Amino acid sequence: MIAPKVSIIVPIFNAEMYLAECLSSLCNQTLKDIEIICINDGSTDNSVAIIKKVCAQDSRVKLINQQNMGPCETRKNGIIQASGEYIGFVDSDDYVDSRFFELLYTAACREQADIAVTTEIFPFDDRRVFPKKDSGFSKSKKALTACERAKLFLRTAVPWNKIYKKELCLRVLPYYMAEEKWGEDNMFSIPSLIMANKVTLTSDPIYFYRQHASSICHTPAKTKNILNLYNSYNMIIKKLYESNINKNDTIIYKKNIIRRRNFDCFQLAEQSISISERISFALQTKDVQFQIAYLARKAYNIFKNIIKK
Repeated sequence: MIAPKVSIIVPIFNAEMYLAECLSSLCNQTLKDIEIICINDGSTDNSVAIIKKVCAQDSRVKLINQQNMGPCETRKNGIIQASGEYIGFVDSDDYVDSRFFELLYTAACREQADIAVTTEIFPFDDRRVFPKKDSGFSKSKKALTACERAKLFLRTAVPWNKIYKKELCLRVLPYYMAEEKWGEDNMFSIPSLIMANKVTLTSDPIYFYRQHASSICHTPAKTKNILNLYNSYNMIIKKLYESNINKNDTIIYKKNIIRRRNFDCFQLAEQSISISERISFALQTKDVQFQIAYLARKAYNIFKNIIKK
């Protein structure tokens, strides 16, 4: 059998409210030579019935059932099962424009790139579509430099606004380790952006990203969770030094991975845990530079609040 041009992986856990809209947007892609891999991660709602109905209508849709393992293992399972030349990810509560994968695939082939990225991400909720998310880029680019790839770490480190050469995904799998659901997707996209031979960026394909109260970013975390997230970023840095990236690029990537790590950990700590727990978390990192940066951020926020009053 001839491999499809793109395998689209949809991790699914109790997504019955939004799943039909998501799958409809994928089945109606203008790029017809695709496969849609729906991985049911132990759902207990009506998600499986919805997928089976779509499978009966479209032979390109495949259902894979597994015990609940979380988004990291679900995506990894999807990568192993995928047969496409490129791999894309779509979250089960989101949807994409009808030309999304055609435009990304065309850009990737035109530039012979391992990754094609879109800047067009539009958050939405049940009432309206919000202004476009700021990606840090204003126009398309044939090939991203190390500095520009690093900018994506900070702005759009999500995996779902990109397609990836399957061979790249398989090389990234050993680096894709995430104990926590917070920042989990960064643990795939950051090594991918570093290891890709070429990354091209386009401003044409449109991805619609759902905002709702049950999103992971709105879920409280504990000290252990935040410390695991901190360690996950450090593991990426360690793996970076084991790769064959040149010295100058390594410095750029390390600097921006640390910036992303600090931002995610600081924000999660401020939202989730008490002052005593924040101090405990900072001490457990055993990282003086991180602790100083953490205290500086806290002092800045206190000063900013005083000024406002």
